Amino acid sequence: MIDSGRSVAEVAMELKISEANLYGWVRDERRRMEATKGTSAEVLSEAERAALLETALLIPQPM
Repeated sequence: MIDSGRSVAEVAMELKISEANLYGWVRDERRRMEATKGTSAEVLSEAERAALLETALLIPQPM
C-alpha cells in the first residue's frame, strides 16, 4: 500500500472489504498525491488517510 509496504490483498482481507474497493481508494489517493506534487496543497498524512479509510468503511460498499 502507499506507506506501509503491505499488499492491497492483505489489507483488504484484514479490513474485510473487497480488494476492488481498496484498489480504487489507493488509486485515487495516488492520483491525488501526484496532482498535488509541487503545489502548496498538503498531502494527507498516514493518520489522516487511515481516518478517511475508517470513515469510508462505515459506508456500505457493494461487493
